[in-house]
Amino acid sequence: MHSEGPAPDRADKLKLDAFLIGRWDTNLVAHAEDGTRHTSHGEIHAGWVLEGRAIQDCG
Repeated sequence: MHSEGPAPDRADKLKLDAFLIGRWDTNLVAHAEDGTRHTSHGEIHAGWVLEGRAIQDCG
């Protein structure tokens, strides 16, 4: 399913979302209804799939 890049026939339109491709470090903060704050750290991996016609979270 993995592709090296966007499909040539759609590359112009898909370039809008191309910034998502790669590995991203994340810092998450969630606030519960009772005011409790929860934090977490992680990574997001995104890449081209379906012959370059879509982007998928690969992590």
